[in-house]
Amino acid sequence: MPFLHCGLWSLDGKPTLIGTRILSIGDTYGWDSEEFRNALAKAYLTNGKHLLLLKYIWDIQINMINNDIKHQTQNEYLNKMADELMKRGFGRAHRGVRRNLQAMISLWGGGFKILKTRKGSYYFKEFGLVPDWGKITTILQTEYW
Repeated sequence: MPFLHCGLWSLDGKPTLIGTRILSIGDTYGWDSEEFRNALAKAYLTNGKHLLLLKYIWDIQINMINNDIKHQTQNEYLNKMADELMKRGFGRAHRGVRRNLQAMISLWGGGFKILKTRKGSYYFKEFGLVPDWGKITTILQTEYW
């Protein structure tokens, strides 16, 4: 389903032109290469609208800081972020939004490596997530297809 959403597969289950190009990058550079990871990240960020979600999360975090809303742990952060995302129309059930947010953090951090870490965690106490905006910009500017 995510590959369809990101424009990598068509409705008939066959790779699109973008999907074929990303497969070619994986064949050429390796399936664990930075080139393959970045090409896939670009599809998710643009076609899958993950860049928009990252921007929403960033704006929510800045608002929490400006309004002196604190979170001391990752669990507190995830609960508050899920609540704020639901207020903006991202899902209907708190548990589902929170679970999806955790999956996105794993994908962005561990998979695409576009989140910064501190002491082995993607969560920065009293701040939240820190996207590597420089790397994201480079990915978005690179022509993979």
